[in-house]
Amino acid sequence: SVSFSQLTIADIEPNFGRPESLLSSDIPIYGRATIVLQPDGTIEDAQARFDLGAGTLVSGFGKDTVLLDEATVRLHWDVARRVLQLNPSTFYFGNTRAMFTGEIRPLADPSDGRYAYQLESRGALLDVRDANEEPLIADLIALSGVADFPEHRIDINEAAISSSAGSVAAAGSLGLDGLTPSLSLAASFTPMSL
Repeated sequence: SVSFSQLTIADIEPNFGRPESLLSSDIPIYGRATIVLQPDGTIEDAQARFDLGAGTLVSGFGKDTVLLDEATVRLHWDVARRVLQLNPSTFYFGNTRAMFTGEIRPLADPSDGRYAYQLESRGALLDVRDANEEPLIADLIALSGVADFPEHRIDINEAAISSSAGSVAAAGSLGLDGLTPSLSLAASFTPMSL
């Protein structure tokens, strides 16, 4: 078992601390990881919990800033299924809050650098400070696709938000092979008040 505190993304990956980085953050990370080994040294079980404190995520594209109040991310490595499970994990951005679950799994055995991902949240509260409408309760937020690291691409098979007020569905890909990322996306909307 190992625990740590007051780390930032830049402590883990220094590129995220540079001003010209596409993503930077000052969010403090606290955590604990536990790995259980079998007598032959293979992993029997692995779990981790990360608590993220208040801070900002800054996008290098337009220097857009997202303020995070707090988050707790719970991960479990299912050895038998070779799946990284996202156990119920909470995120708070002002009055916006959501609990996500999901999984990430390799597409080949042994892994060739391609991973399927599937994340979802039910009952998330979406609130924008400058909106004229009441906060929106999302019946479902779903995100799934394939992260293809050898090809430097993330395919988005489904990105959807559905609620009683309307829905948004999108699919596309994020290319990470150039000097700057490229995004190709198609979306459909049902009418909703904003």
